[in-house]
Amino acid sequence: MELMRWAIELGESVHGNTYEELMPLLDYYYDRDHLKAYCIANLLLNMDVLDEHRERIELRRCIAAYYAGLYKVARKHANELVLKHPDVDLYKNNLKLMEAYLNKEYDYCLFICPKTYGSFIDVARALKWRLEQEGNTVIISETILENVKNTVVFGAHTYAYNPNLLPKDAIIYNLEQLYEGSPYAHPLYLILLKDRVIWDYSKQNIEWLKQKGVGKEIKHVKMNYAPTLEIKKDAFEDDITEDIDILFIGALNPRRQAIFDHLKAIAPNLNIVFKNNAWGIVRNELIARAKIILN
Repeated sequence: MELMRWAIELGESVHGNTYEELMPLLDYYYDRDHLKAYCIANLLLNMDVLDEHRERIELRRCIAAYYAGLYKVARKHANELVLKHPDVDLYKNNLKLMEAYLNKEYDYCLFICPKTYGSFIDVARALKWRLEQEGNTVIISETILENVKNTVVFGAHTYAYNPNLLPKDAIIYNLEQLYEGSPYAHPLYLILLKDRVIWDYSKQNIEWLKQKGVGKEIKHVKMNYAPTLEIKKDAFEDDITEDIDILFIGALNPRRQAIFDHLKAIAPNLNIVFKNNAWGIVRNELIARAKIILN
């Protein structure tokens, strides 16, 4: 990032923020750091670049996105190149390679239902690692894929009103607490579960489901540790110090509010943080800063 900042600062000294400073940087990072190369290519394409350079930058942006792991973005750019230059074999072959990668077969697709990504991505990553240790090929997706042997659905309760949108042979991985009065024990959700294979993290849930006569087959699949979940403290911009004494991440209901008020009353000098809707890097930084985490 420092080289990028340096190049931009040099460009600031020239009227119009010249692209001449960033072009060599694209060449420098193209074989070293594909994500940085992709970002630089996007910056360049928003500048007044000569046409003879623009096509080269567009192709490098597409390939850099692919090797950076941004496969859908790469396919989008590859498709744009073909639309702009339909007679160029290089661009047509490039698109075919992108499509072949995205359409390859997997043993498992871990499908995370729309609007539930933050809630389930960590469990999905851990399950992906576990299944891969058993020799399976696995992909996590926010869209249902056809070229897979098994689809495992996270957040299926959001499809209770539209169960036909899920594949009939999909495995439902239930991660909600089920009991009489549970907001997730909705009759429509139970209908969705009735004739399906169910994976559940909780033995109590499994007993409850059996009592309801739900599920063609129910398997106990506990949530597991995976090295992919470890927090990389050296990835943060600033040095991390444990300045939070007690941390809770989750929705603040009356019971949790009472715990928070009690802790504040008995330990007013402690830095106690309750945080809702914290995901990804923001959540990981909070965890890294905490001495104690309440679950």
